[in-house]
Amino acid sequence: MKLQRFYFSGLLLILPFLIFAQKNPLTLSDAILGGSSKFGLTSWSGMQWDKNKNILYYHKRGAWLYKLNAATNKLDSVELVSKLNKLIPNLNKPLTAMPSMKQVDNDRFSFETGNVHYVYDLVQNKFITSWNIPTDHLSLELNEATGNMAYTFKNGLYIRSMGQDRLIIQGSDSIVYGESVHRQEFGINKGLFWSNDGQSLAFYRMDQTMVTQYPILVLSDTPAMDRKIFYPMAGDRSHHVTLGIYNVQTQKITWLQTGGDPEHYLTNICWSPDGKLIYIAEVNRDQNHTWFNAYDPTSGAKVLTLYEEQSTQYTEPLEPFTFIPQNSDLFIAQSKRDGWNSLYLYNTSGQLQRQLTRELEVTSISNFDKDNKVVYFQAIPPASIDLQFYRTDLATGKTIQLTSGGGAHTGFASADGKYLLEQAISINQPLTYTLKNLKSGKSRVLLISPEPLDLYNLGRTVIDTLSASDGSRLFTRTIFPADFNPTKKYPAVIYVYGGPHAQMIKNTRLAQAQLWMYVMANEGFIVYTLDNRGSGNRGMNFEDATFRQLGTIEMQDQMVGYNSLASKPYVDPVRIGVHGWSFGGFMTISLMTRQQGKFKAAVAGGPVTDWRYYEIMYTERYMDTPQQNPEGFATANTFNYIDNLDGPMLLIHGTSDDVVVWQQSLNYIKACVDKGKQVDYFVYPGHPHNVGGKDRIHLIRKIIDYFELHL
Repeated sequence: MKLQRFYFSGLLLILPFLIFAQKNPLTLSDAILGGSSKFGLTSWSGMQWDKNKNILYYHKRGAWLYKLNAATNKLDSVELVSKLNKLIPNLNKPLTAMPSMKQVDNDRFSFETGNVHYVYDLVQNKFITSWNIPTDHLSLELNEATGNMAYTFKNGLYIRSMGQDRLIIQGSDSIVYGESVHRQEFGINKGLFWSNDGQSLAFYRMDQTMVTQYPILVLSDTPAMDRKIFYPMAGDRSHHVTLGIYNVQTQKITWLQTGGDPEHYLTNICWSPDGKLIYIAEVNRDQNHTWFNAYDPTSGAKVLTLYEEQSTQYTEPLEPFTFIPQNSDLFIAQSKRDGWNSLYLYNTSGQLQRQLTRELEVTSISNFDKDNKVVYFQAIPPASIDLQFYRTDLATGKTIQLTSGGGAHTGFASADGKYLLEQAISINQPLTYTLKNLKSGKSRVLLISPEPLDLYNLGRTVIDTLSASDGSRLFTRTIFPADFNPTKKYPAVIYVYGGPHAQMIKNTRLAQAQLWMYVMANEGFIVYTLDNRGSGNRGMNFEDATFRQLGTIEMQDQMVGYNSLASKPYVDPVRIGVHGWSFGGFMTISLMTRQQGKFKAAVAGGPVTDWRYYEIMYTERYMDTPQQNPEGFATANTFNYIDNLDGPMLLIHGTSDDVVVWQQSLNYIKACVDKGKQVDYFVYPGHPHNVGGKDRIHLIRKIIDYFELHL
């Protein structure tokens, strides 16, 4: 990434237009479908240190595996793809590039290809073992210690052990086994959990019989059909989830006695290293109280509650415990109880040993040193959009930041803690790989990746900050046309999301802007984004400011951005539009109708129009139920402001949307008709919540055309 293109606006302004004309035009098709093949950076994949030696393994887009000796700086490479192709039997589709490989032992790596999971010995150049993966499974979890597999197929939960498949329990559309539950909230992304020794399997059971079924139209059939989904809406009945334990040796299922309110949430499932206990974070339906419980997998009885967390807003456990390697008594818990996602060291009696991090938004735990005395992790400092890499001493809680400077810094520490591979990128720094000796302080740049977008006509991107009414720092991103003329006045489009867990602006490549925004900018727009309070990775005070009043605080902050944008000499203040999708669609309609006369045009995609008709887990966390918070739901309800609609607004929705159901925008259209308000509408037949593939070109073209027509 060239520094000049993004930050030195003065230099850019005096460059003649001829320079821009010499670059390649960025087409909408390339921006959406070009992807890594056209615009991907020269990068490394699979970076991992040897478990016992200061050898760094990595691969690129190609056939080679690389081994870097950090002490001697010697780099070896192995043309591994051809070796693997010769070893893999009955290979119908040869490998053309390195598969994703994970080191499991000295010189041994596991990977999958062609429905087979292999463990490969690099030195001996042979497969140590392999397991066939069932075809057509919905979910699958493999335990490499035994080769036992659990998978789901046609609503049944199966175990493959010793090469034999066994149906464990048969489900149905309404009784679901082994799949993720609670609509993938609370960090849930799977429903199968093996114990370390592979002898016990924990699995979710979700009973949806009490949940109202919702029709999703299937237009590919004639006549059209409806596909029923179980969609629990805010304030209605929720599904019931329990956890079963299957013992491979006895072939019996034990159900954990979680008890209590059947509509509570079970998440953060993890096993103790010895497999004698299983841990669950149990969240009440109101989502303001979490119990961290341990259960006996043999009897199903609760052994103890390690600790509890309560909040006047909400609790939201997102990560299971991370046990200290070779220590069955100590684990790290992640919690936002102090206002940040912090790390805490506990023992298995539930006694807090010490808080390990403070005033850092931890995003992930990376690894431990070989003596298991130090934990490495990624985190975001306060009031920042930079990602840094840290280490903390488990015995003292002393924390050291190992990377510095603006941007996204991802670290990979060697087992002895002597070396660090740092991958760094920012809005004004190209992707760079640096090897650091943490003992001597010396470092060596291994690669600076060229930026393929430098060959294209892209305008500059500027990150700036504003202040919210409470003094919070609000980050903004502005994208200019490539041929920007400061003496002109441009129409502007505010791209908004604004919802929880989302961060639109990061100090990384393009400040995390989507490439189509540069196409829009080059067609004569200023494209602007602001991350308001309520968005993610800025601490709980920033995030929960919107509690019970979705849309209100977010809109206040967005208007701070609007006023700043409108005051710019290069922006025409009477030609400002707004566009967003999903939560951003809700924000778009809210801004267009609750800030009457401010925005000349709007495009709202997949919008929530009434939070009463969105799913329980998400809505009730941030709004409580409609029965508990009628004022908040009424204030957020976009239907209550239709009379204020004054200007063109386009609504877009996929007909098969099972996240924000199609009815949300259809009902809004009907209400507009009833009130005599003109509104434009477009649907994408058969598309779910997001419009993808080549149809996305059509979608973005429609959005740009709409703003070109009305701004």
